[in-house]
Amino acid sequence: EIPVVSDFRRHDMAMGGQGAPLAAMFHRAIFAGEPRPTVVLNLGGVANVTWLGEDDQIIAGDTGPGCGLLDEWVQEMAGLPHDRDGKLAKAGRVHEGTVQSALSTPFFSKPLPKAADRYDFDHVDVSHLSVEDGAATLCAVTVEAIFRAVKKLPAIPSTLWVTGGGVHHPVIMEQLAKKFKKVHTVSERGLNADTLEAECFAWLAVRRLLGLPISIPPTTGCSKPVCGGMLTC
Repeated sequence: EIPVVSDFRRHDMAMGGQGAPLAAMFHRAIFAGEPRPTVVLNLGGVANVTWLGEDDQIIAGDTGPGCGLLDEWVQEMAGLPHDRDGKLAKAGRVHEGTVQSALSTPFFSKPLPKAADRYDFDHVDVSHLSVEDGAATLCAVTVEAIFRAVKKLPAIPSTLWVTGGGVHHPVIMEQLAKKFKKVHTVSERGLNADTLEAECFAWLAVRRLLGLPISIPPTTGCSKPVCGGMLTC
């Protein structure tokens, strides 16, 4: 029999947390030697950040859409699984009015920690734009939401480390580079951006087996450190 840990979010939510994001303490562990402050950005369907400050300070939360809206737009309008190599977004122009409208809902003005569901962003509407302009505009929504969230943190980081599928989208990465002083992918530290989140949950499973916290109040809003996950054999 092999012990299996699953359902990581339930205990955190029972303690008043939002159940996400859960990668923050893993990010702190693997970036332990990085100069502070620094931010680790995970670009999945939803984007989330982990801010690492002096004296082991940590703040985390979801910032807004990652690549989820862009993937859906491209699937629906171009019949492609995703915007490979950023070809559509590269050919488009950002519609600034649409970006500002998308970011006007209450979620984007809340401070971290906060968590979002992919469906919290269904109000983001680029249906009046061309396929290319819609793709470019959705990239800008993602990046501007990240920038606004990071601006509210105690200190602007010198470096942004990026992981997740979004590292492969050149337009998102270029837009990030215009907002932050230094932008690097985690591959520059010998890490795999495509598997890092899976590795994180394996690490969380070990924490559960050792009875150690997987979330703390500044990462999910829980009332006290939580050792989460259901253990089955």
